[in-house]
Amino acid sequence: MNPSTAQLQRIRDLAQQLSGELADMQTLLSLPDVPIPSQPARLVMSWPCGDIARRQLAPWFDATGYGTLYQNGTQYHTGHDLNKSDYGDSGARVVAVADGEIVFAGVVKGWQGWVVVVQHVLEDGRLFWTRYAHITDVTPIGPIKRGDLLGYICDYLPVGKANDHLHIDGSWKDLGKAPGDWPGLDLARLKVDYFDLVKMISERLP
Repeated sequence: MNPSTAQLQRIRDLAQQLSGELADMQTLLSLPDVPIPSQPARLVMSWPCGDIARRQLAPWFDATGYGTLYQNGTQYHTGHDLNKSDYGDSGARVVAVADGEIVFAGVVKGWQGWVVVVQHVLEDGRLFWTRYAHITDVTPIGPIKRGDLLGYICDYLPVGKANDHLHIDGSWKDLGKAPGDWPGLDLARLKVDYFDLVKMISERLP
């Protein structure tokens, strides 16, 4: 049986449609490959005291840890007071724990020595800040690399080797704009604005 005129027209329409789809497919195949964006590199961190290759905090130790109630129960600690095992802290080098930018370097009322604040960026784009206190001969504001010198631990009053230490903390709050921020007895705010920096460093060592 011969196909009807309508059937022939239907076949022609299908052939034309297939021809158009084939041309579209050839166009797509001829397009250059679009590179898949690479994931940002994971932020690597190191300890703030001594050689950046150090994978252990020793011979330094955390004398007053994150969230510790201290000063006769008058305040919670935002971070960590790092001491050497022999308390020979005075004059020790202090280095940046990660790549970033120094956004504050100066004297803060009520704090002994100088304070340095460094801004960092995590691989997911979140910002955080590290603060280093009771140091001297500090590096000026500007970009900084992990392990770059920030300053030296200064003598802490009252005079005595056991009083010298490096205070360091990590915060989600912009400490560059508030370098003297201290939640005091507000533990809820401390847990929102600050985090355990020693834990973060230990999880991101090279």
